[in-house]
Amino acid sequence: MAKRRGKNIAGNWFLFPGLGLAAFGCLLFPDDDDDVDKSQIGLGVTMIGVGLASAATGITFKIIGRFQRRKANKYQEKLDLYKISHPRSKVTLSATPLVDPVKGCGGVLLALNF
Repeated sequence: MAKRRGKNIAGNWFLFPGLGLAAFGCLLFPDDDDDVDKSQIGLGVTMIGVGLASAATGITFKIIGRFQRRKANKYQEKLDLYKISHPRSKVTLSATPLVDPVKGCGGVLLALNF
C-alpha cells in the first residue's frame, strides 16, 4: 500500500509542475517574427522539453501506482476469501479439579481443545 501511495505522490510531483513548465515555455515564444530573440526561443524550447519529459515521467509513475493498487486489491480479496473459508481454530486450555474421597486423593484434569 505504501509503495502505491509513494508512486502516486511522486507522479503528482512530476506531472503537474512538468505541465506548468511546458505551458510557461510556450509563453516565451514571441508573437511577431520581427523581434526574435534566439536565447528566448532556446529557453522556451528547453522548458517545453523538460516539462514534457517531467510530465511523461509523472504519468508513468501514476500508471505503475494504479497497477500496484489493482494487484494489492486482488491479493486482499483472495486473502479475505481464504480467511472466510479457513477460519482460525481457537485453542483453549481448561483445568477441572478432581477429588476422589474414597481414595483420599485429588488432582487436576487438563484439557486442550483445538
